[in-house]
Amino acid sequence: MSEGRFAGAVVVVTGGGRGLGKAIALSFAREGGTVVVCDLDQSAIEEVARQMDDVGGAGHAVVADVRVGKDTQRLIEATVEQCGRVDVLVNCAAVALRRLMFDVEESFWDQHLDTNLKGAFFCAQAAAREMVARGVAGRIINIGSVGGWAAQRHLSAYNASKGGLNLLTKSLALELAPHGITVNEVCPGAILGTKNRELFEQPSYLREWRKSVPMNRPAANDDITPLVLFLASGDAAYITGQIIYVEGGKLCYVPSVNPPASALH
Repeated sequence: MSEGRFAGAVVVVTGGGRGLGKAIALSFAREGGTVVVCDLDQSAIEEVARQMDDVGGAGHAVVADVRVGKDTQRLIEATVEQCGRVDVLVNCAAVALRRLMFDVEESFWDQHLDTNLKGAFFCAQAAAREMVARGVAGRIINIGSVGGWAAQRHLSAYNASKGGLNLLTKSLALELAPHGITVNEVCPGAILGTKNRELFEQPSYLREWRKSVPMNRPAANDDITPLVLFLASGDAAYITGQIIYVEGGKLCYVPSVNPPASALH
């Protein structure tokens, strides 16, 4: 196993079978971490675990549904059984489906709230219990979204879940600080990944989207993972309850009509 910032640390990453979750898991492994990756797709997380072994970490795969309380408990119990402890939890499992608010059914709503909010809470609860019991000054990092701060069309269920995650992060930070456990949230903007690739491959969509982002491009996974690793490291021991946006300036920009040249002098 390679030596790095997380040599000897045990990290749990939910939603780690693909996309940002996979990138986060591999980043911890490159820094020497032992990483337990969780998802519903067994073949996907087994492949991620193999890749983690290849880059110098140690990978384990656990199939679990974060929407189910018993599964979140089983995930942490399996981690302790296989690895002895939990040092870091990254709540990355999420669902984001577009639908007109008139067409949102109860099951659609529950899918988003149960995955994005309920799942994050019960994973954090189970991990924190282990951290406290073993005297671990652990790290919990929730993956939020700009959609928790600003509304997006046709994403009412998603926005509600991520807005709730913002206050959940602060509430957990408040309760867990006396135990030396930090809780923070990283909120990406649009990431150029499998979910968004088809949209960004449409020139008209990409052209209009770029107008709303000063950096003029979507994020890549590598724009997000360094912040996650920093918040999980010893260098961030006094940072907790923070919601940090990584979105290319989108939230500091209000689209407006270009002023006439005379107004600039």
